[in-house]
Amino acid sequence: MLKDRRMAAEQPHITAQDLRTALGTGAGKGARRSRSVLPGAPDPPGWDWDTGKTAELDALQDTVERQRHELERLRRVADDLDSDAREAQQALAELAKAPFGRRRGVIAALRERGLLG
Repeated sequence: MLKDRRMAAEQPHITAQDLRTALGTGAGKGARRSRSVLPGAPDPPGWDWDTGKTAELDALQDTVERQRHELERLRRVADDLDSDAREAQQALAELAKAPFGRRRGVIAALRERGLLG
C-alpha cells in the first residue's frame, strides 16, 4: 500500500486541460500543437527519414524478393519430386499386378520409360 502511494506520488499529474492542450483542441486556434503530453516537457525530436533507414529498408525489400524467388524455385522442385514419386508408385503397382510370366516385359517397359535403372 505504501509502495502504491509512493509510485502515485512519483507519477506526473495530467489534467484533462493538459491533454486538450497537448492534442491541440483546447488551446485556441492560433496555438501551436505540442507533441508532448506532459506539461512543460520538451517536444520529442521529429523523425529524420535520412538516417540510413531507407537504405536498410531497400536492402530488406531486396532480401524479401530473393526469398520469394527461392520459395518459388523450391515449390517447383517439390512439385517435380511429387510427380516423380507418383510415377514410381504407379510403376510399382503395375509391376505388382503383372503375372509372374509377364514381369520381364513390364520391367523392360519401365526401364524404357526411365523408371528403373
